Amino acid sequence: MRSSTKGCRNKLGLAVIVVFAIMATSAASASASQPEFKGGFPTKYTLPNHTITYESGIAIVTCNGGGSTTGSITGAKTGTLNTMTFTSCGSFCNQFKTAELESIPVYTNKATKAVSLLLKPKTGTTFATTECGLEKGEIRGSILVPITPTNTLTKEFTLKARGTHGEQVPQEYENEKGEKVKVTLEGRLFGAESFVKCGLSFTVGITTEKYLELQAL
Repeated sequence: MRSSTKGCRNKLGLAVIVVFAIMATSAASASASQPEFKGGFPTKYTLPNHTITYESGIAIVTCNGGGSTTGSITGAKTGTLNTMTFTSCGSFCNQFKTAELESIPVYTNKATKAVSLLLKPKTGTTFATTECGLEKGEIRGSILVPITPTNTLTKEFTLKARGTHGEQVPQEYENEKGEKVKVTLEGRLFGAESFVKCGLSFTVGITTEKYLELQAL
């Protein structure tokens, strides 16, 4: 009888270990999952002309001309965005030009399935440059741009960047470990000696060549 009882206990203990191992694996898999595109790659897309606004605690500059460009979704979690050149930036600035950018879909709030594209320079830290009169300016860092829709097979997506009170919103995303990663953007315009926090605002639709689904599970 004792031998039988001991055998049952051993089996029960082994079963508990297996259950915990499965739970741990599932939890790790859940925390590691990230939003991703589903479809054929690479898929090119286009952006039409649109308005962009730069805002810091020192200045607000709105460019009403240009911005049309192309990009490509190169994989489930990778993409590129070609240079955007904006003009008609008021009486002070005549050009705002972004660098070539990488785009990566990330969760800004996994609980609510809120997804953004992390846009960052392909090389270096310069996100954009400006020409304001005789002064050349620089914007450095990365931004998070909310993208919709998710979990829908479509060729039409909307990007909506928001800068407010001199800061980009949102400012954090969740990496594959579930950790919060902060994203910053800083600008130095009009001959300023130092960089200050800034934000960029724009809303633009993108049209892809092939149907894609941005999965947020």
